[in-house]
Amino acid sequence: MNQKGYISGETLICAENTNKVTVISIWETLKDWNNWKTNKKRIEIDALLNELQEKPTQYEPYVYSKYWAAASLGFPRPLQEHDL
Repeated sequence: MNQKGYISGETLICAENTNKVTVISIWETLKDWNNWKTNKKRIEIDALLNELQEKPTQYEPYVYSKYWAAASLGFPRPLQEHDL
């Protein structure tokens, strides 16, 4: 994906219900994720996909627990190897 802040993603299919899918994407910042989520083209594609799904896609932002305390205080996350 060519979107600012996007790092990686993976798709998981439930072993007990193959109609249930979870997509996890990793972003540099929550702001980058929100910019992607409100992107006009993404919204258009999501509308098309929702026509094929039983229920609309649900979106929920999560953060790594080890970064939550620092992030809530306004500190950036520690540098990772891929940042260098």
